[in-house]
Amino acid sequence: MKAKIFIVVISLVLTLSIGGVALIDTLDLVGEKEPEIVFSVWGDSIAEAVLGASPIGERDGFGYYGLVGRIANFEFHNRSVSGHLTGQFYEYISKPDDGARMNNTLLKTSDIIAVSILGNDLLQNDVSQMVVDYSNGITTDLDENVAIARADFKLALDYIKEVNPTAKVLVQTVYNPMFVGSHILMDSARDALYAKGCNDAEIREMGGYMLDALNGIVFDYLEENPGSITVIDVRKEFDNIYNEDNHRGAELFYNDGVHPSNEGHAVIAGLYLEKMVEWGYVSDAKMLKKYKDIRIDQLNRLYANEDSTDAIKEVRDAEKYDDVTDAFFRFAEDKTAVLDKKATEKNPYVAFEETKRFYVDESTSALNIPIGYLLKAKESYIEFYDDGTMKFQIVLGDGSAGLVDQFIGGTDLSTVDISPIIDKYAVELFPGFTTDKVMYSLGLLEDNLGLSFVGFDTEHEGVKALINSLEKDGKLPTTLSIPEGLGVQYEGRYTIREVVNPLTGEKMTQIHMGAPYKNGDGYVIMTYHENEAGKEEVYFNIDFIQIYVKAIAK
Repeated sequence: MKAKIFIVVISLVLTLSIGGVALIDTLDLVGEKEPEIVFSVWGDSIAEAVLGASPIGERDGFGYYGLVGRIANFEFHNRSVSGHLTGQFYEYISKPDDGARMNNTLLKTSDIIAVSILGNDLLQNDVSQMVVDYSNGITTDLDENVAIARADFKLALDYIKEVNPTAKVLVQTVYNPMFVGSHILMDSARDALYAKGCNDAEIREMGGYMLDALNGIVFDYLEENPGSITVIDVRKEFDNIYNEDNHRGAELFYNDGVHPSNEGHAVIAGLYLEKMVEWGYVSDAKMLKKYKDIRIDQLNRLYANEDSTDAIKEVRDAEKYDDVTDAFFRFAEDKTAVLDKKATEKNPYVAFEETKRFYVDESTSALNIPIGYLLKAKESYIEFYDDGTMKFQIVLGDGSAGLVDQFIGGTDLSTVDISPIIDKYAVELFPGFTTDKVMYSLGLLEDNLGLSFVGFDTEHEGVKALINSLEKDGKLPTTLSIPEGLGVQYEGRYTIREVVNPLTGEKMTQIHMGAPYKNGDGYVIMTYHENEAGKEEVYFNIDFIQIYVKAIAK
């Protein structure tokens, strides 16, 4: 429970971060006809692109789903959930609609459905032990997990084809994350393999054999159901790049060694776009031009403090998609991207005609822990303004600080090593983030993401101890004491969309947190409606960290 309380706080911060920022490239708003094709992406964290895109505010500009949707001028939606096993994926897609996100309806009405799944069926087990076992000729756990995944995959894909028999369904293979420097294996497992005489190439090869069993599920399904799916062979493409250039192959991965990096996403997007060109959804020339426009825009915005003249010229002169990717990422490789919150200020929006405030309800929960009753009722709210801006803040209620102390008290938090989390995720999600300068890093979140802490009193003894400990050695203090009234606040944009369920004709109102692309979604999609008591209400879910927020107008 103590660990969960700490994770809840991190989860809420992460939610506000990814939900609140969606920069609109004005290139997506002019000169394009209205999209005719609905492209939806489903599956796991690879597709969700929360962990992978860096900085997080560029998720739609780096995640492969966004690149494909924008370049091909599709109406695109991402409904992937980080951490999902294949069985959970089947349960998720087969659930009835819940509010204005209309997940099940979207699945039934998409023209193109992209699926990334299966990886977690191994990753959420003891992969290190499975590799060591494999080196000893033992495949019991591997075989059992693959068998379960195979059955669940068939359920999921059969369901998709049953409810949407006319959609083009693309399924991507799982790439090999075992390379020198990858964090996929525990040090103890790698040392054990070295002790057996295995070298890095042989370890990678073993990982490849294990993935053959996993990816075989996809190819076997296609063989058993000819024409039912199109395979996007990400595994093969990543292997080709790694074998040609080990360094570039490693650069296809995020710091955690599991998710694709920005460049990895670009490679995956290229495979999808090849298929879109083949199917006639976009011409090769238009694909290349649009991709160049996106990358040049990013060079100008994200690297405004750098001289990107030569890189821009290389991108403009590139003759192939891969050449654009190479020019962009070789320039960006050793540089820190900078987000500018002001870049959203000129975006078009549809807003409420007057200010509306909704107070967070007691039913609000995170990680299946009810947290609504812990919040200060009058200071925890979502407020929408008539200029298209919004504020979302949650503040701990009186006595909550003592409750946190009660849960965490007695635990020596200095033994909890948070540096791997900082190194693998924080510095990627928020470029420039460092525990060496806590207040600077918090200012970075506010300036670039509109995210800040309420009641973070630097004169409070517990806060001072936290800052001093983090800046000293990147660790938490022995005990954690927080001030009363501590909270998190997001200030940014929102957009309202009136939507009609194409299957039932029901009219609903979506509120997208952040200003979404013309043809895309915000990460957080709220349902706005009048509840049974006749009160205006908004609610939303963040599935991968199990957050449910409901707020009601008083």
